[in-house]
Amino acid sequence: MWKSTIAAQVADRLGVVRIISTDSVREVMRAFFSVSLMPAIHYSSYEAGRGVRIPLGTGLDPHVVGFMEQVDVVNVGVLAIVARAIEEHTSLIVEGVHMVPGMFAWAGAKERTREVLLLQMVVAVSDAALHRSHFMVREQETSGRRAIARYLKGFDEIREIQDFILERARAEGTLVVDNVNIDQTVGLVVDALYDVIERSEESGCVGE
Repeated sequence: MWKSTIAAQVADRLGVVRIISTDSVREVMRAFFSVSLMPAIHYSSYEAGRGVRIPLGTGLDPHVVGFMEQVDVVNVGVLAIVARAIEEHTSLIVEGVHMVPGMFAWAGAKERTREVLLLQMVVAVSDAALHRSHFMVREQETSGRRAIARYLKGFDEIREIQDFILERARAEGTLVVDNVNIDQTVGLVVDALYDVIERSEESGCVGE
């Protein structure tokens, strides 16, 4: 019921062999940048507020500010991966909380070729109770490797970040899919991509 599961099933339906997780990009960057140099990436997305070192004014939420800092850094690595996929004419799925609408500097990569199809969407869980239950399923599926207590402790922050991402999605006109049922969600994602392909073919621009 999670982003990685949805991404894997979509990739299987579409025959895409390359999937990149933004969490993996963050882990790689952690190995190269110390906590003192780049604190934002050394926390989970919903704990990134702990890495904010500058004083914040009234009305600024440290959780959202820290998350935005983390997104900005991680997207540098994601953009490099996308640029490489373009050069290699390879289909790619990038999944992760860091793909925030309006915060990914896609324009720079897109200028490198006109034969690219891009579909960005946000997968969310609008129902808080259902969202909370997903953590229990996640712990069972990973044999307890992901401690549920940690996620439930930060649940309010997780919901707050989701609200921020949804706000950005509305501002950018990005497609939002409410993940109530994983099979339905995968179907909606695949249909949305086929729609992008169809519209591209009708306009005379065939993409990779």
